[in-house]
This record gives sequence, structure tokens and C-alpha cells, in this order.
Amino acid sequence: MLSQTVAREVRAELGRQSISRKTFAEKACLPYKRALEMLDGQRPWGLEDVDTAASVLGVDALNLIFPDRVEASAA
Repeated sequence: MLSQTVAREVRAELGRQSISRKTFAEKACLPYKRALEMLDGQRPWGLEDVDTAASVLGVDALNLIFPDRVEASAA
């Protein structure tokens, strides 16, 4: 699950076993913010970006929106 992954990353980053809800929410929003920036054309796309957008939007949705970018990055 995305939330468990984000929680682990935040705990590792902060060096603690517990985190505040605010910190968790801020970190959990990063993949969504990056996906929106990519869709708006504010950021260039790399393979990592396609993975991020696919995890947020779903691969099928991403293929419908930008099939050329997904295929080019996957190659």
C-alpha cells in the first residue's frame, strides 16, 4: 500500500518510529504533486516519473492520456 510505503520512508527519514499526521500527510502528497506537475508540463518526464504517475493515476489512465510518453519511457 502507498500509505505504508510512505510511512516507512518518513520514519526512516526522520529516524523515528512514530510520525505526526501532518508530516505523514505532507509526505504522502508528494507523488500526487509530482504527477500533477508532469501532467501540466512543468517537469520533464523520466522513467521514474512514469512510474510515479502510473502509481497515482493507474497505468490505463496514463496510457490514454499520454501513450507516446509511456511507450518512449518504457523502451
